Amino acid sequence: MKLAAFLIVSLLLLCTSCASGMTSQEKEAIQNELQVGRSLAARLAKKYGIVREEKVTKYLLFLGRSIATRSSRSELNLQVGILATDEVNAFACPGGYVLVTRGLLLQLQDESELAFVLAHEISHIAYQHSGEFQRGTGFVNFVSALFSGGGNVVNSVVRQSTGELETQLLEKGRQRVFELDADKAGMLLSSSLGYNPLSGTAYLRRMAAMTGNETFIKTHPAISDRITSMEQFAVQQGLLNSQGTLNQQRYTEYKSLLRTKTN
Repeated sequence: MKLAAFLIVSLLLLCTSCASGMTSQEKEAIQNELQVGRSLAARLAKKYGIVREEKVTKYLLFLGRSIATRSSRSELNLQVGILATDEVNAFACPGGYVLVTRGLLLQLQDESELAFVLAHEISHIAYQHSGEFQRGTGFVNFVSALFSGGGNVVNSVVRQSTGELETQLLEKGRQRVFELDADKAGMLLSSSLGYNPLSGTAYLRRMAAMTGNETFIKTHPAISDRITSMEQFAVQQGLLNSQGTLNQQRYTEYKSLLRTKTN
């Protein structure tokens, strides 16, 4: 991969100090982010249910953390879960929680496509596309309540925050530019580990013809626009004709463990 591409990764992803060098305010911001992220992930898990397939979950976690090490949010302990639904979708929650649906995993064809999906979601977290959770900058302005004390107030504000984020993920979608930026960063992150940089476009082309992806379609930019954006970026970075690993056999073996799982 070209040096320019590695530099772009650094520029695209939010730079955050490592935990040992954080100020007290930065640590508090991360705790706020984690609190909202856990709450949002719990709401999605309650809505859809969780697939309890240990081997596949560990596989996703290993791959996800390998990708996350390439981002600059090293202070976050990435967690990955599988939602028990045939809908085709994936969700990034603040603080390092990534949830992918069983339907999505069954539609992916190889590990390279999975790497792109995880890298895209990790990029949302690294960019803090759900808002910055520090004093005076939160997009839902809940930090003042968190610092005012009073558990009831805190719980009320967290509930409101996670409710708004759930609506964003399931109904409104993120800003168009956020999704396009996450596509580019996801392409670079996954290809930096040796995966085919264009696997994301292959996955998106199939998404256009899939069923069960209604929530995905209404909460994301037009698939044709995303593919065009990614291909143009690949040209800029000299990646358009690049080859990379697919690991299709390994992915197929793990995917087969999901076919009979319902919860």
